[in-house]
Amino acid sequence: LPAPPRPVISFAAVDTGKYANGFVPPTSLDQDVRAQLPPGYDPDTVAAVYLDQLRSTAQGRAFLEDLDSTPRGQKELQLMLERVKIRAPPLGALVPPDQAISGSLFRESPHVRDLADKAGIDLSTVSGSGPGGRILPQDIAEAASGKREHWGKDEYYQQKKAVWTPAEGVVAATPMARRLAKEKGVDLSSVRGTGNFGRVTGDDVRRALGMPVEKEEPRPAAPPSKPAPPAPAGRPSAAKETAPVKPMAAGLAAMDGMQKAVARNMEATVSVPVFRVSRAIVTDAFDQLYKDVKEKGVTVSALLAKAVALTLEKHPILNAAYDVANGGSIRHPGEVNVAMAVALDGGLLTPVLKQANAVDIFQLSRDWKELVNKARDKKLGAAEMSTGTFYISNLGMMGVNQMDPILPPGVGAIMGVGAAIPRVTVQGNGFIGVQKEMTVTLTCDHRHIYGADAAAFLQDLAHLMENDPQRLLMG
Repeated sequence: LPAPPRPVISFAAVDTGKYANGFVPPTSLDQDVRAQLPPGYDPDTVAAVYLDQLRSTAQGRAFLEDLDSTPRGQKELQLMLERVKIRAPPLGALVPPDQAISGSLFRESPHVRDLADKAGIDLSTVSGSGPGGRILPQDIAEAASGKREHWGKDEYYQQKKAVWTPAEGVVAATPMARRLAKEKGVDLSSVRGTGNFGRVTGDDVRRALGMPVEKEEPRPAAPPSKPAPPAPAGRPSAAKETAPVKPMAAGLAAMDGMQKAVARNMEATVSVPVFRVSRAIVTDAFDQLYKDVKEKGVTVSALLAKAVALTLEKHPILNAAYDVANGGSIRHPGEVNVAMAVALDGGLLTPVLKQANAVDIFQLSRDWKELVNKARDKKLGAAEMSTGTFYISNLGMMGVNQMDPILPPGVGAIMGVGAAIPRVTVQGNGFIGVQKEMTVTLTCDHRHIYGADAAAFLQDLAHLMENDPQRLLMG
């Protein structure tokens, strides 16, 4: 399907007095109206539109080049883009300055606030002479000298009432209200909002459904009193009339065989000297490959295992284990068997993809699905979960940014995988862009693996996933 057209977004110029060349970079109203964006327009698109607007003028291009010339400027531009992505409102949702709430960057700059504080003037009582009623420094000076209109608070708010309206066709509602309305099948446009600027809240939806609201009026704390006498027989007490509270577990709980095995393995690693190294890997090309082959039954786990296995061919020391029994030797297993953790109720198992470097990706995906089903049914054989030469623990699908895994016994290394997160970065062509990055962390046995070994492994793994992911389909 063709990508939706970029939205028309209006950015208000805020003069902070920060840039000596007089250029005023556009910024957005300091209200979080991300929820008001039309469907299909994500924050990354908003940031892209913002950059397009900057590049559309000679001053804007000079401003970008000036920031891009120094590391400090690049960091400042990244922060500016992040603020735009979070706060930029769509066309029609911007509040005119004369209707903006006092304290908004759209109504007065920090410099004006400072002048007002020194003059002892309440900004909410000053009418601005700038574009659309924006308060300027000279307005403060005139208000202090009595030359500018200076209303009392009550009169001002009667004439200048702060308002805000969402984009046409969009109902202003909190995320909780939207989720609750979707679950209960409520049309938000029929619900009267009581939140800020008429926004529909979760409690508004509950009231419309006749449900009790979660928020209650604050009550003064009751003075301490003596315990109430027990209720007469046959008469329920007040405590029993309230909603039952699920009791927390207490006491000792027996562990099953799987849990005890996991505990023993973790205890066995305490005496092993380990170190950890982490690296961010750009996953855009890897993600695109997965989208291309997903319909053919290929899984992300299989692709990740394949990438690790092919990299281990170049770095066999991470596939080897330290052998204490033979007087401190390095044991090379002769094949690459990638074990990946599978979470189960009350524990975990580590099914093994044998010879993952040699098996093609389609067969590897079928093998992995079969192993996962066996693990969930607790029907894995000993050889299917104890022959791993390298381990992977992936918590990225649960939103974890980074994890530092514990090294299992009998192997040299394990890799923890975090979620792929969009980040604003300076690309190789010098432009600002958004790319997905995931953080991987190696935990290694320091008795035979050194920091340079781990760093070289991660470097080659990143190169494979970022620049040559098609190679995963060839083996």
